[in-house]
Amino acid sequence: MLDLRRFCFAERGLFLVPAEHLGERGCSEEWASVHASERTARATQERSMLDATLQRYFARTSALSARAPDSWMPPRRANLAVITDASRVRPYTPPFSGTSWILYESDLDPERSHPEFATFQLVYFERLALLGSVRAALLMSLSYWLDRSDDEAQSFARAASRSTRPDARAFVALARALPWIREVFHSPLREPDSVPAEALLHVEGANLLVPRAMQPELVALIREFDAASREADAAFIARRTSAPSDASDAAIDALCQWLAERAPSVVVAEKTGPSLWNPDAPTDTSRLRPALAGLAPDAAESLREDLATVSRVTHTIETALGDRRLVPESHEVEAGGAVYVRPDLRRVVYELEQSAFDARFDVAPPFHRALLAARVAHEWGHLAHESGVVAVPNARRGEHDAAVSVLIDRYIDVVRALPARVEDEARRELDAMGARRGSPRSWGESLANTTLARIGDYAANAFARRFCAPEELEAYIRVNVRHHLDEGLGPLAQLARHAIEVQYLAIGSDQRRLEYFFATSWFVPVFVESGVFAAPLVEAVFAATAAVCACYEVLLDP
Repeated sequence: MLDLRRFCFAERGLFLVPAEHLGERGCSEEWASVHASERTARATQERSMLDATLQRYFARTSALSARAPDSWMPPRRANLAVITDASRVRPYTPPFSGTSWILYESDLDPERSHPEFATFQLVYFERLALLGSVRAALLMSLSYWLDRSDDEAQSFARAASRSTRPDARAFVALARALPWIREVFHSPLREPDSVPAEALLHVEGANLLVPRAMQPELVALIREFDAASREADAAFIARRTSAPSDASDAAIDALCQWLAERAPSVVVAEKTGPSLWNPDAPTDTSRLRPALAGLAPDAAESLREDLATVSRVTHTIETALGDRRLVPESHEVEAGGAVYVRPDLRRVVYELEQSAFDARFDVAPPFHRALLAARVAHEWGHLAHESGVVAVPNARRGEHDAAVSVLIDRYIDVVRALPARVEDEARRELDAMGARRGSPRSWGESLANTTLARIGDYAANAFARRFCAPEELEAYIRVNVRHHLDEGLGPLAQLARHAIEVQYLAIGSDQRRLEYFFATSWFVPVFVESGVFAAPLVEAVFAATAAVCACYEVLLDP
């Protein structure tokens, strides 16, 4: 079982409320009990603020979605990260992309904040994470205020004036703008009635109708949000300055000495560049030293921990593999991406420039090391799959083929049941997948092939499960089981992709877990409640995919 204390409170810079431990009434008692023991001085106030905030978020976004479904998504659950040290967590960077919300510790301080302020942070950040644009997130959030009372707006404004968030100036500007914002129009939340259409600016997507006299105010507010986000990020990056030469030299010396003595099983490289250090020649640091110029002591320690993590996981896997032959080339493993396996070297390559930070200048962000361990095991898993270590045993080949046939049939059922309004889009999707028009069997085969084209990822995860701690697997799941609404995929492509990705949930610490996917992904309101897919057919596709996946075994035991 997952240890909530280790998973939620062990990271420096934030604590986490997992998605499955929050809901319409607030936080779960199980999580709250651990929170109370870890945050003794603040626990009661934070719990009260969290509960009040979550209750508002779910009630209000549910009401807005019901009234204005074209501009408001229904509420969902997400993994809530509460940042306790802004110097360690980059602004607007969630720990689990696509399934996270972010609050700051000060947002939950009743002396500085208010649930009205924290609630809007969830509303705004969710749109920021989905749209990837400060401007778009702001515009899509403004109609929230058309449904709020004067008292609620004033509570938000007072909290904004006291906020210590890195981007606080944006919300101070928003508070000042609330009087005119609450006078704009929206279809259907506040219809303009007799106002001539030519006197209004229509903000597409947000369905806002802004009187032309207010447009300069809107432009100014957007600029404030843009400036606040840039300044917050710049202030964080400004910490990435070179250490004093004597401290940097000492940090580099200590790291190179550790590498020479321990020879961790990892190749250090520049991004998409040549290797800088290799454990086969551990004392040769001539290429690495110049690349580490300016290395700060805390960054050096963080880098050492990263390399030790890669080596630990690799050593455990190498021991389990023994003298098994692995393929010297891979079609599944791609070079690059910060951490990857070199099949020819049978080594993991660690690039100094990681996806979320540069290891030469900053410490790893929260959950990075858990994700790093899972990534290393996953990459080895791809190699193990291609080498036959993860495979369908001959004795189960018939079971596997029968399961694939069932999956094809379930996809045929899905296509046949599609409503007329999505038939043209579905036809285009099936054409792109290579299906023959008018051939139900071809429809099913094309969709099944699309799902099973990623069976290597499932196999790699099945392998990784043997070598990762529960916390590492949990971090991996929360990054890789998510919505894909921002990727331009049609409904059939979404279903085919989710069919394999929900199988990743089985590597976690319990078998909860379709509930987690449905609660965090918006799949139900977008595709099921809208009538695109019938729930029983979706569940049948997921179950059929699970039956295929269950035929794969990790063949390491004698």
